[in-house]
Amino acid sequence: MSETRSFAIGWRVQRSAASGDMSDTIERLAADILASAGTGGPALVERLCAYFHSLEAETADLRESLHKAKTHNDLKTAENRELKGQIAKLNKMLFGASSDRNPDKGKTKLGEVADAASGSEGGASTASETQVNASSDEPTPTAKSAPHNRSGRKKREWPAHLERREIYMGTPNGTCPCGCGGPIRGFDVNETLEVIPAIYYVAVRKHPKYRCRATNKMVGTPYAPRLFSHTSMSNGVLANVISKRFGLYLPWYRQESIFNSYGIDLNRSTLMKWSNRVAKEALLPVYELMETELKQNSNRLFMDETTMPMLQPGNGKTKNTYMFAVHRDDRSFGGKKPPIVLSQ
Repeated sequence: MSETRSFAIGWRVQRSAASGDMSDTIERLAADILASAGTGGPALVERLCAYFHSLEAETADLRESLHKAKTHNDLKTAENRELKGQIAKLNKMLFGASSDRNPDKGKTKLGEVADAASGSEGGASTASETQVNASSDEPTPTAKSAPHNRSGRKKREWPAHLERREIYMGTPNGTCPCGCGGPIRGFDVNETLEVIPAIYYVAVRKHPKYRCRATNKMVGTPYAPRLFSHTSMSNGVLANVISKRFGLYLPWYRQESIFNSYGIDLNRSTLMKWSNRVAKEALLPVYELMETELKQNSNRLFMDETTMPMLQPGNGKTKNTYMFAVHRDDRSFGGKKPPIVLSQ
């Protein structure tokens, strides 16, 4: 009978613990002890209740400590996340890629593409020619390699379109420098690449005024046409500035430094204003004319969108922007209209 009651008590404890009702478990356990223990039951029940109350107090203290530890952990996690963000931002500022990246980095050069295309198209013919050459008894002529210098590198060949300026490095009278009178018997030719830095100068154009006797008036000389008449900058300077910025990707502050190195005080804000004026006043009519031509006189148009990251000032992040290119090219369809590409 006692074994049966002990089994019932254990089953009730497990069942109540699984359900989470601890107080109901203690009450039932106390009732079973009073019913089965006889005269010693009240003392056992008192000890059990005291032990239960001590467990409750300890559990409350543990829960409070756990809550404090969790709050402290959340604060440290937020602080750690903020510090990691600051470290990442500083690393990006110190070691990250700048805006002056090479736009052609990672792209295949045009010559390499042509060589690859010619190699793929003429693969079969090359293989057949190799077999013919292998079967023939005549030795194949080997191409002469360029002469090497002392460091083992081949002699550099400069492009043919560059101007060659011959500079005589001998004696003025063309004889041996020791004074024996020996003539020149040959030359050692050495080619080096030279550069003439950009030269900025002020063009002072004098427009004469004439006294016309036929009309009895003063007649002036007309000015040469310029993009902006009320500015002291020529068309060449404006074209040079814009081509460096958008063709060579040279930022405004670098161009400002270049002008300052020549003693010319030009701020980057001034260069940017010129660029905006050229775009809005000089090139906008051409853009609108091309847009009208594309929309009204085209049988078919092709459009492509490209995502571009744009810096957001202030937060050091970028956002995705879109650039749309509209293209017309009817040559493959037998059309005679000129091709046009317009970006929006």
